[in-house]
Amino acid sequence: MSTMRRTGPEIPSAPRARPLAWHLALLCLTLVVPILVLGGIMAWFYAGSERERLEREALSKAHQVIGATDREFAGLIATIKVLGLSRFLQSGDFDNFDAQAREVYRRIGINVIVRDRNGQQLVNTRVARGTPLPINVEPESDQAVLDTKQPVVSNLFIGGVTRRPLFVVNAPVIRNDEVVYFLNLSLEPERVRELILQSDLVSGWTAAVTDRRGFVVAHSSRHEAMLNKQLPVLIQNASKQSDGVWGGGSGIGDADAALTAISRSQLSGWIAMATVPAALATAPVRRALAVVVGLGTSILALSLGLALLFARRIEGPVAAVAVQTTRLARGDALEPLTTRVSEVNALSRVLSDADRQRRADDAALRSSEERLLLAQAAGRIGTWDWDIVGGHAICSESYRALYGLDPKGPGHETAEAWLAQVHPDDREHVIETWQAALASGRLDSQYRIVRPDGSVRWIVDRGRSIVDVAGRPTRFIGVNVDVTERHETERRLHELQLELLHASRLSAMGQMAAALAHELNQPLGAATNFLGAARLALQSARPGAPQRALARIEKAVEQTVRAGAILGRLRDFIAHGETDKRIVSAPRLIEDAIALALLGAKDPSLRIRSDFATEERPIVADRVQIQQVVFNLVRNALEATAGRSPREITVATCPAGHAELQVSVTDTGPGLGEDPEAVFRPFASTKASGMGLGLSICRTIVEAHGGRLWAEPRPGGGAVFRFTLPLAPLLETADG
Repeated sequence: MSTMRRTGPEIPSAPRARPLAWHLALLCLTLVVPILVLGGIMAWFYAGSERERLEREALSKAHQVIGATDREFAGLIATIKVLGLSRFLQSGDFDNFDAQAREVYRRIGINVIVRDRNGQQLVNTRVARGTPLPINVEPESDQAVLDTKQPVVSNLFIGGVTRRPLFVVNAPVIRNDEVVYFLNLSLEPERVRELILQSDLVSGWTAAVTDRRGFVVAHSSRHEAMLNKQLPVLIQNASKQSDGVWGGGSGIGDADAALTAISRSQLSGWIAMATVPAALATAPVRRALAVVVGLGTSILALSLGLALLFARRIEGPVAAVAVQTTRLARGDALEPLTTRVSEVNALSRVLSDADRQRRADDAALRSSEERLLLAQAAGRIGTWDWDIVGGHAICSESYRALYGLDPKGPGHETAEAWLAQVHPDDREHVIETWQAALASGRLDSQYRIVRPDGSVRWIVDRGRSIVDVAGRPTRFIGVNVDVTERHETERRLHELQLELLHASRLSAMGQMAAALAHELNQPLGAATNFLGAARLALQSARPGAPQRALARIEKAVEQTVRAGAILGRLRDFIAHGETDKRIVSAPRLIEDAIALALLGAKDPSLRIRSDFATEERPIVADRVQIQQVVFNLVRNALEATAGRSPREITVATCPAGHAELQVSVTDTGPGLGEDPEAVFRPFASTKASGMGLGLSICRTIVEAHGGRLWAEPRPGGGAVFRFTLPLAPLLETADG
């Protein structure tokens, strides 16, 4: 009998068991691989964007270099155009023009050359006048000048005198619409190299400027080696196209160049090039790959390590939570747990969230402290905190650096230690300021300190008090700022202003030298005659001879005193000193300035009138500087009215409100034109020999006194110049 076996439903086999670490590692891989792929894509785009950025920066640098070169050439072209208008050059008077050109050479350091149309040098300021001069022909620029009759920048060539590479700004000297001479400003390539070095090239980059033929004029790093060398053919061909970036091949004498930016000058036809070496151009790609590989390796290693760690800890979820609690109490970093116990998971998440918040708060605090320290170091700012009750102070590291102390040391722990570093001349003032600050609760002081190395620094000290509940100050906190550079800048600016004012007064006296000699010659000549007559009288035996001699000696003394008064006014006017504002009498100051301005003015038709306000209060002014203003305005009025009829000048004063005095100088000259303000602009002059600085300096002086200077048309023709000055307080008396 056969038997039959009944079979039930097939029981599925159990999945292959894997250790927890394996599952966690697989999870980590599924997370890390997409991140690595995304990182690789981002790195690729980053490398491309960095390449584009380098191209833009290189082209911008080439534009910057050629722009600086063009500005230099434009200034030289303007100079040579002005020099070409010399009447000595136009008339062929080369001896006098040579002296003129040498003055230009002395002032701006650029050699001036004049050549005839055959290239024979007629003037060369580099050698003494009379030295035999060579023939020097620059065919391309000479022909361009002949064709266009405009200045042209030449290519690089070997100079006939120096036998060194140089180039010229070549300009025509035109007579009867024909070019008769070539006027050149001769420059050495080092001048162009200085412009390149001023362009702040990125470290490792190179830049060069070539002439129209592709010969190197200047090179940023290998100037001597590359000077007058022709560029490779590939770069020459690229440079003939429009501005842009050329990649591959060698650069400007650089075998490893990755890209070269080219910019051509529309003014000179020269070319500027900026080259980025291959090492810098490929650096973004290498950095991106290094970051992706390093980050991927780190993430993968960290993920696998965490997988093993979590695999071990998940076996005992409760024990793990206990460990987390202990670690949280110690301040260690926590990661959330994932277990099959939801309550444990929830508790783990709470602990993890609390840990992240703590770390975020700590990181924010550290970041804030780091930013504060960085700002203090960059701004040369130090902070201090003084415990008024305990008498102790705490100062920051940047504070200790300001005072030249050990940055890691305690600094000034007491007020006495700080006061010992205050400059001896400032201590009394500082103590008074602090006494006032303790009473007001606010500190705003400025003083000098002496560092341990003996150097002196200027410090601005600002702070405020902190009070207790009863309103009593318990602490004072504040900052110190090093303002030494600002003080030095203000001091130097003040010195330059004084030198400019003194130079202006000396220039005015130089222009009046002939008139001054005439004014002194009259009294001195008269004194000589009187003394001679007195000697003859004393030698005579006639009755009354001693009395006649004494009378003539007295007249000689009067004439000598007159000459002394003229020299006294001149000495005071050209005095070089610090600004000295005092209470002075306006009428006397103005009359002395008018007397100086009228030296040599002998026109019988000239009418000068003074109209001073009655019961006039003194003014607060620097006598010499305000005399300079009145002197310049009266001299300008004399020049404006020369040859005109009637020829009248009026100097008047009147009150301008309760606190100012208005001074006006009116003339019957040709007037001001459509824009009265134009006369105050620096270097704007209507005089052939004028610098155009007089009225600009006058306005600066008046504004420094708290007043203002302006001009307006005179009704009926002419001009009126007015300025205001502060009146002295009531009951103050003038000192002359």
